Amino acid sequence: MYYYYYPDGSQIENPNEFVRFYNMCYYLTNSTIVEKRIEKLLYRGKDQLERADIVYILAWKMNGLNQRASSIEVPFVFKKYREDTKLEWNLEVNKEKAVNYGNQVRSEQEDNIKRLVDCVLKNSNKNKWNDIDASAVLDSLQRCVDGDNKKDSKIKGIGHVYLITLLYFITQGAYPIYDIHVMKALTAIKSKDIRLGGKISVRNLPIISHPDFWKTYLDYIKSLEAFSKSLYNNDKNQYKYDRNIDRALWVYGHLFK
Repeated sequence: MYYYYYPDGSQIENPNEFVRFYNMCYYLTNSTIVEKRIEKLLYRGKDQLERADIVYILAWKMNGLNQRASSIEVPFVFKKYREDTKLEWNLEVNKEKAVNYGNQVRSEQEDNIKRLVDCVLKNSNKNKWNDIDASAVLDSLQRCVDGDNKKDSKIKGIGHVYLITLLYFITQGAYPIYDIHVMKALTAIKSKDIRLGGKISVRNLPIISHPDFWKTYLDYIKSLEAFSKSLYNNDKNQYKYDRNIDRALWVYGHLFK
């Protein structure tokens, strides 16, 4: 059984109302245009992600997009924190650097996104990622960051959650992004004793090389799937493609300490 509440503390009786309400709240600070384009990238089927797609995905996850400036004509507008650069708002060149600038990384890291995207494209072509399992894809992504050979330095500023984000899109939603706020929401809705604003201690996802990584990650997936499946009694696979659930849980998780 699950328990959900409106921001005023009153209980929500219907889980679909919970998803509807908090998914709607997501768009108070995020663009519907950006989300629709992100969903298009996620649900494009077996088509291989292209270079620009990977850059947009990373910028979206890293909070490197100006959500309010997005439009139908220009859905992905990069943030611009650094005035010493000559980057334009609507960038068609040097998108990789724009993601870095949007996240205020140091100048010596400007090529990190480009290096990561180069490696992702190289490995996806070589390994045919749609035909191999998730652990192999994630291991390949980690090697991209760590360096394919001794001559390559480690790509700084790219943590394992960003790699799981790429896995999420590569597997068309089968392996969700691990998010600490979603984990808090999933913990809260299982207990009637946890009220809004309460403190919830949840475990951060260990790094990919940690022996507990896959157990922690798969436990998270099972918890997310259990809640999602409860909304789809007639189609047990449809939950994998419902971003409304992800957005609602993400918002709800922010209501706890």
